[in-house]
Amino acid sequence: MSREFDIQSIRSRPRFKLKTRLSREEFTHRLSRQFEVQKRVLGGYVGKEISIIRLRKDKKKYWAPQLQIRSEKDEENPEITIVRGLLGPRPTVWTFFMFLYIFGGTTFIFFGMIWIVQANLNITSGLVIWAWVGLAILIFTWLASLIGQRIAKQHISILREFMEKVVNDELEENFE
Repeated sequence: MSREFDIQSIRSRPRFKLKTRLSREEFTHRLSRQFEVQKRVLGGYVGKEISIIRLRKDKKKYWAPQLQIRSEKDEENPEITIVRGLLGPRPTVWTFFMFLYIFGGTTFIFFGMIWIVQANLNITSGLVIWAWVGLAILIFTWLASLIGQRIAKQHISILREFMEKVVNDELEENFE
């Protein structure tokens, strides 16, 4: 069994993949035990195939990430269980940022094309400002996502420690 998993860089949705000789039931049992020990800090649910672990509602901030865990049998070797994890923002935060990116990009491209056509026809118009507004939305959304990733770094380390304790079968009461 791998003892650690690699999440070195801060990216928008880091993923990991573990291979273990534990059965899915044993892995789920370990996950449930560690989740119960950490219930005062962590919330979410543990299922047979899919689990979602996040900070409790009274402890989480807007940027707080969640850990989605999926366990499955390896098709090539049935004795091995594959555990896949995805660390990322809650779906509402992710959707909001995708909306801003799409809105800003569409605005920038649409009014940018109008601006280029009008410039080639030697027509001046006030619509060019909307292209700059779209570009500003893109830049501010990107900067906000970078700031959010930096703020969520501590929460990601909490979720990572949780997962390492599950994999290493360490129950620790003092987990903050």
